[in-house]
Amino acid sequence: MKWKLAVCWTLSVLSFSSFAQELVEYDDLDEALENPLEVRHLELRKEHYTEIPAEVWLFPNLEVLDLGKNDLTTLPDSIAELKNLRVIILEKNDFSVFPIALLAIDSLEEIYLSDCPVEAIPENIDELTNLRILDLWHSNIEGIPATIGNLTKLERLDLRQTFFSQQAFDEQFPKDFTKANVQLTSGCDCQD
Repeated sequence: MKWKLAVCWTLSVLSFSSFAQELVEYDDLDEALENPLEVRHLELRKEHYTEIPAEVWLFPNLEVLDLGKNDLTTLPDSIAELKNLRVIILEKNDFSVFPIALLAIDSLEEIYLSDCPVEAIPENIDELTNLRILDLWHSNIEGIPATIGNLTKLERLDLRQTFFSQQAFDEQFPKDFTKANVQLTSGCDCQD
C-alpha cells in the first residue's frame, strides 16, 4: 500500500513538473542561456532589435518566440533551424514584406504580424501546412492569394483594419470558404 502511494505521488510530482516546465516563459536571454534545453517560450519584446539575437539558435526546443515591438524588417533564412517553433509573434515590427523565411518552418502553427506594414501574403503561403492562425490585423494587405484556401488547418485569418474588404473577399473566395474564422473590416478611408 505504501509503495502504491509513493508511486502515485512520484508520478503526480513528475506530471506536475512536466506541466510546469511547459509554462516557463523566459524574457531574459542570459537567464534562458542557463538552461538552453528547457527554453520553450522566449519573450524578447521591446528590445529595439533590428535582427534576431544569435543566441536564439541555442534553444533547440523553442516553441514560442515573441519578438513583438522591436525594429525588425527581415528574418534570416536560418530561422528554419528552429524546427520545433510553433508560434512566432512579430507584431509591431517594421516588416513591409511578409518574412518568406517563415515558409520553411514546417511546425509553424501561428504567425502574428499585426500592426506591421506588410503589403502582401506570398502565393506559396500554403507551404505552411500546419498553420492555424494568421494575424495580419492593421497591416497594409490589399489582397490575399487564392492558395490560402489550401490551408486546411487554418482556423483564424485576421485581416481587420487592412485594405482588403469584405466585398473583395466575397468576390475572390467561394461561399464555402468557411474553414477559417475570417475577420475583416474596412480599412480607414481617412483624410488628413
